[in-house]
Amino acid sequence: YAGDHTIEAQAIQLNLDIRDNLLYYIERGIKATKVDVVAHSMGGLITRYYVNNTDYYHDFVRKLIMVGTPNHGCSWVDKQIGLLQSWTLGQHEAAAKELHETSTFILNLNIGESTGAHLNPYVQYALIYSYSGLPGFFSGDVVVAATSARLNGVATRSLIDMTHSDAFSWMGTAITESTTSFDQIETWLQEDIYRPALRNTVIELVMNSDDLTISSWNYSGRVDNDIVEGSATYTNPLLLDPLDDIVTGNSKAVVRITIDGVIVGYVHIAENTHIRLGNVSIEHISVKMFEGSARYIAYDSQNMHYIVDIDKGDGQWQTLTGYDTDFVVSLKKETEIVVLDGSLGVMASSLEDISTDEEHLGETNEILLNSEDMALIDSTGKIVSINEDNLTDEWWQDKVYQIPLTTKIIMRINAYKTVLLDRIDGLGYVVYIILIVILITLILIFAFRKKRWLRNILMILLSSSAILVLIYLYKIT
Repeated sequence: YAGDHTIEAQAIQLNLDIRDNLLYYIERGIKATKVDVVAHSMGGLITRYYVNNTDYYHDFVRKLIMVGTPNHGCSWVDKQIGLLQSWTLGQHEAAAKELHETSTFILNLNIGESTGAHLNPYVQYALIYSYSGLPGFFSGDVVVAATSARLNGVATRSLIDMTHSDAFSWMGTAITESTTSFDQIETWLQEDIYRPALRNTVIELVMNSDDLTISSWNYSGRVDNDIVEGSATYTNPLLLDPLDDIVTGNSKAVVRITIDGVIVGYVHIAENTHIRLGNVSIEHISVKMFEGSARYIAYDSQNMHYIVDIDKGDGQWQTLTGYDTDFVVSLKKETEIVVLDGSLGVMASSLEDISTDEEHLGETNEILLNSEDMALIDSTGKIVSINEDNLTDEWWQDKVYQIPLTTKIIMRINAYKTVLLDRIDGLGYVVYIILIVILITLILIFAFRKKRWLRNILMILLSSSAILVLIYLYKIT
């Protein structure tokens, strides 16, 4: 809705529009009692607020399908860009202020996300978003980050390398003009949308060797200097929230991430480090680094990735996107990157000197690093490959960061179990046929145990089947 109205005010207007449309049909003898809403971008937030407002919502919405909606808000940089655009257009300034990830509006809208309290139980929800590691896409669709779009308990379709709208058509196909988007929306409109199981993501501080500082956001702003005393233990973990700042000082620290009780990753934090936890979704966890060093460990069985944005305070931007990765980042005069496992997408803006007094942004540099690759991002944003001789310190080898053996074993079992179940699901009835054949073979062996020649043939068949199954399991794990 054009104009300078808050999201709450626009939700009231949406309510009036839906009511008027329903009355229009009813007056003409059409028995319409509900509508389906397909909402782009902020329209999704307007509708989410509307269907959760008990003051005037009257069960008028059957389905809400969101396309490119920033469900967890936007970053400070995105907010400034939005305010500039709203000032230029002369509208949406009030709503733009509410879109920041720490705004009261966004925080209230997502209360109870781990338990489903953020959703109306009588509305069928779905969402489409795009994810991209391409330069300028900011791990999303240029405007909305993937970590902001995803919403717990909502049926989701992710697309690749789409832009937010036709305003960015020169960068790629807009999510609002994609045939894939429209085909998916049409399917959802014609069929019931089943709500996926809620996935409870928990972030915990499980070890700190000395005192450190946690700064949190609440509804009145940032609360600083919450000192956590050193314990150097994996017992009694401290629950952390998105947007919490962790400043280690003289302490080493370990942060653990679990989804539905299954460990999906760790962040090992060195001394004199400052990081900020960002949005957390089912597949992505965003982190912002200001200084120091950290190791980011993700486990491929859960398909969870880190997106690390680096702020060195010089106007440059650097983004690291992990793919089932274990990698180390150290912010010194130059950004030092070590990939211990998996692969890592690295992007950095380049600065080109045009005089002695000023600089301007040049092109974006990017590279894909694989396991055991190392690189530096120098002061101009150039990405340079290095070797082990160039490393200043392997701090992450300190025994204080060692993950308990029992945890490693459990994580390995979960990895095998997840992959195996995925493959079994893909095979469908073939699995049951194999199991039935094995069972029948065992029964025949027992029935003809006195006929040695037939028993031996059946044993050969059973052994061959077992070998094939073992080979299959070895390949998939």
